[in-house]
Amino acid sequence: LQEHVRADKWELVVAEAFQAIGFKIELLGQNAKGKAVPDCIATYTSPTGQILELVVDAKAGHWNGAIDDIRAMQDYHAKCNTFSYPIFVANTLSKDVRKKLRDHVMQSRIPSAISGRDLALMICQRLTSPGFNVEMVMKRVLH
Repeated sequence: LQEHVRADKWELVVAEAFQAIGFKIELLGQNAKGKAVPDCIATYTSPTGQILELVVDAKAGHWNGAIDDIRAMQDYHAKCNTFSYPIFVANTLSKDVRKKLRDHVMQSRIPSAISGRDLALMICQRLTSPGFNVEMVMKRVLH
C-alpha cells in the first residue's frame, strides 16, 4: 500500500479500512491537528451486542515500535474506555515490534500492531467469505 497511499492520507485510509471490515469510525487525528489524540476510535458491535473498541494509531511507512509512539498511545488509551484495545497500523512492521509492545501494558491491555497488508487481507476475507467473523479475527490480532 505504501506505493499507492501518500503518507498524509494514511490515517484516513486506515480508518476507512476498519470501516470496510464493519467498524463504526470516529475520526480524531485528522480533525485535531497538534492535539494528543489517536487517529481514530473503531467500534464493532457483534450481532449478539458485544462491543469491540479499538484505539487506532496509524503509522505511515515502516514502523519499528518507537518508544515515543508507544508513550503517546499510553496517553491516548488512558483517556479512552478501559475495555478498549490499543492498536498500531503501519504499512510495514519491524520483526521485533510485537516483542517491544509486550513490555507496555496499557490498562491491562497489551498493545497490538498490524500491517496495512493484514488489514487489506481482512477486507478481502470479509468480501469473499460468507462466514467471516469480524470479532473472532480481531480477537486473534489483539491477543
